[in-house]
Amino acid sequence: MRTLDPVIEGGNNRHIKDRFPFLLVDAIYTKVHENGRVRSQGVLISYVINEEGYRTILSLKIDSSESTEALKQLFQLAEGTRPEGR
Repeated sequence: MRTLDPVIEGGNNRHIKDRFPFLLVDAIYTKVHENGRVRSQGVLISYVINEEGYRTILSLKIDSSESTEALKQLFQLAEGTRPEGR
C-alpha cells in the first residue's frame, strides 16, 4: 500500500481550473491486510462534476471510519485542489 502514497499525494496536491457546480463525497469499505490481520478500512473520496458532466477527483483518503475528523481531513486535502478563483 505504501507504494501508492506518492501517487495519491500527487493527486491531492494539484490545481484544477474548470468550473464545477457539483461536489460529491463518497466512501467504500474494503478489507486490508495490516500487521498480519485483516481489517475493514474506508476509502473516502471527494470529487466534482463540471458543466459537461465530467468528474474530477479532488481528494482520496484511507481511514478506519467516516468520522467528522476523517471527513474534515478529506476536505483539507481537497482544499489544495479546489478550482482556482472559487
